[in-house]
Amino acid sequence: MSLTKVIPIDHVDSGVKKCITNANILLEISETLHGKYGDIQSISIFLYALSEFGKAVLLRDKKILAEYNNQSEIDVTDFFYDNYKKIDAALRTAGPNVEIIKFDGMGLQGIMEFLQVPNSSFYTDIGSLMLIDFNANDSKWEQRLTNKVQYIQNNAFTILSKMLKKWQNFY
Repeated sequence: MSLTKVIPIDHVDSGVKKCITNANILLEISETLHGKYGDIQSISIFLYALSEFGKAVLLRDKKILAEYNNQSEIDVTDFFYDNYKKIDAALRTAGPNVEIIKFDGMGLQGIMEFLQVPNSSFYTDIGSLMLIDFNANDSKWEQRLTNKVQYIQNNAFTILSKMLKKWQNFY
């Protein structure tokens, strides 16, 4: 599968729905690992859940803009494989006074660098296998395959879960 660059607008809603579903699955896995093993094992998967939710947010935003401009497809090259942008979109969706994840004063970029999550070289990261992608060849959304954490807020799982449930009601 080649890197996705554009998505037909009539496929966006199904992609948002699949991303939300996958984000819920990743969140559930992260919560299970957190409860059993602690932060070290769960934080990276939690960040992928945030990234997947952020992808849903950005897809929705791009669709709204494309509809306004009477376009038949959306260009996703500016965010689709960029974890920073997707996680940032997810965090902004929570609202200005809601802090989902915090590591002793580290911002998002510090967290991502600390966890060595790649930015542009997304497909060199094995974690990308957990995320939903659009296959332009057959116009289907699919998964690519069917150590020291300072602090994570106790309610991070609850906040993301509530955000995902809210979005599930729309898609």
